[in-house]
Amino acid sequence: MNKQRLSSWRPVLAGLVCGLVIGASPFAYNLPFLDQALFGLGLLLTYTSIGVLIALLPRIGPQWLFGLVVGGLYSLPGSILVAVPYPLQQEAPDYYRNFAAGGAEEFMMTMTFGIVVGLICGLVAPADGKGQHRPSNKPAYTPRKSDVVA
Repeated sequence: MNKQRLSSWRPVLAGLVCGLVIGASPFAYNLPFLDQALFGLGLLLTYTSIGVLIALLPRIGPQWLFGLVVGGLYSLPGSILVAVPYPLQQEAPDYYRNFAAGGAEEFMMTMTFGIVVGLICGLVAPADGKGQHRPSNKPAYTPRKSDVVA
């Protein structure tokens, strides 16, 4: 029984470091601590999960391009959500008002962060694929002579 393994912890650690750096940004604003902590945790989990995906998925093509595509695809749904204006924008706190307004700037910012983190995680993934789960050339089932009906 084959179990899929992480190809390396390096993309996961790179995603974690990027998530910690980006996730610390809400603490620079004057928000209630719980809001800062939850927003930062969401950012940390988002960017760490890009690293996990890059570590788990079999790489196709150049590492940097693979990371860029995974980061972009993973960030696309969130980018679409932040591009849609929030109907209660005037009631939102100052920091959230930028995101609540929606638009192309928020879409591009979210996509850019995801693509950059994916690119970094793809670049630190091992080039030789050591530890990466690859299917063997052997078929999953080899019939025995007694199983073959002539």
